[in-house]
Order: sequence, then structure tokens, then C-alpha cells
Amino acid sequence: TPAAMRLIQLMTEIGALQVEVAQAQVQQKNDRYAAVRNALSRLHGIDSIEQMLERAPTELCRCGFDRAIISRVEESTWWVEGVHVKSDPEWASDIARVGRDHPVHIDHLLIESEIMRRRAPVLVGDAQHDPRTNAAIGQASLPRPYVAAPIMPDGRIIGLLH
Repeated sequence: TPAAMRLIQLMTEIGALQVEVAQAQVQQKNDRYAAVRNALSRLHGIDSIEQMLERAPTELCRCGFDRAIISRVEESTWWVEGVHVKSDPEWASDIARVGRDHPVHIDHLLIESEIMRRRAPVLVGDAQHDPRTNAAIGQASLPRPYVAAPIMPDGRIIGLLH
């Protein structure tokens, strides 16, 4: 019947679209892995902490993020060291200045305390309304959902990537 033929045609189209979506997802994943490998390759020759602090946020943005913050953690205090915002170095400087002017003690009220406790990354789904975010940096960076991860050489947390 014509209705059955139309249904078969629609199901065939849906199947083809599902295949296209799956292929696009695989390609996107491969592209992200390649971006990370390339970023690590560019960071491989760095021989100083200062260079790493300067270049790591830029390399994170080359991996698909629109902005990145690298911070150090000393005695439970969070110090912003570097910020990169794609296509807006002035905004990056503003965020970095605010972060440097407002170092934060990491206590149980901040998301970063979860990173410190679990020694694992966290995903912040609603950064604009989450009371556990750093208010000063939040106002400057206008965050959307973001991920934050510990920097842990030798198993000790020395910094954070946002």
C-alpha cells in the first residue's frame, strides 16, 4: 500500500541519518584526539614552569575550548596564573587580573574542594547559578558549563585547569 511504502521510505531515511550522525560523532572524536595529540606535541619541548603556564591555556583552546584558565594551588589557596580566550586577549587579561587580585582559599564551599578531595575532574553544569563557583572569576569570565581538572604530577595536586 502507499502508506506502507511511505513508512518504509521514512524508516530508510531515518536509518541513513542515524548512520550519518554516528559517522560524524566518530569523526568529531577522532578530531578531538588529534587536537590533543598535537597540543601535547607542541608542549613537549617546554622546559620551564613559566612557559608551561603561559602556553597550556592556549593549547587547551586549540583542543576545542573557547577559554581556559590555569592556576596553581599552594596551601589550599587557588592562584590564577594564566588565561586564554579565543580571539579576545583583552578579555583574557581582565579575567587573569581579577583572578590574581582575588586568590581564593579552597574550602568546602567551592567546587574546587571536590576536585581536591576526589583528585578528579568535575563538570559544572550551570556555572552562572552555582553558588560553589568563584564569584569574582565568574563575574569576569561569564562562565557557561565547564570542566575543571587537577594538575597532579607525582600524585600531588599543584594546580587546576578550568
